[in-house]
Amino acid sequence: KPQLVTGGESFSRFLQDHCPVVTETYYPTVWCWESRGQTLLRPFITSKPPVKYRNELIKTADGGQISLDWFDDDNSKCYMDASTRPTVLLLPGLTGTSKESYILHMIHLSEELGYRYQ
Repeated sequence: KPQLVTGGESFSRFLQDHCPVVTETYYPTVWCWESRGQTLLRPFITSKPPVKYRNELIKTADGGQISLDWFDDDNSKCYMDASTRPTVLLLPGLTGTSKESYILHMIHLSEELGYRYQ
């Protein structure tokens, strides 16, 4: 059975009170009950909404670089002024990119709310 492990009792209580999903029982899908199977099948059954990025390269002092992919929602009806438009920062997993299906879907949801994405 999965366990909720946190750095302290107060944070654990906060999560249980405000995020009820952490106390719910997980029921995997009937057709793919094994977790490794879910990992292998996911790329074949997910959709990838189209997203146009603007790439920004930032050079660091140690000679490295940071690549940021921006989604600028210039058609936002909620936040016409770009300077007041909320920005959502999404960090893909360790080996992920901004083209992962879960990132693309989060951008799509952010766009519906009028946000921009980095």
